[in-house]
Amino acid sequence: MRTETKLKGNFEEFAPSHIFEYLKAVALTRSNIIISGEIGTGTGKTEFRKLLRTKHKEG
Repeated sequence: MRTETKLKGNFEEFAPSHIFEYLKAVALTRSNIIISGEIGTGTGKTEFRKLLRTKHKEG
């Protein structure tokens, strides 16, 4: 649970906490999600995917 608290704290820097809870539910139910963004490096798509995979592995 310590990891979840740290992730939630980091997540709240750029989105409301209810979005974190929604994405946690999506990851735990292994639902499909599309991640899109600007083409190129440094836009956060891969880091966001890693965050979702972390939630999946914890569940």
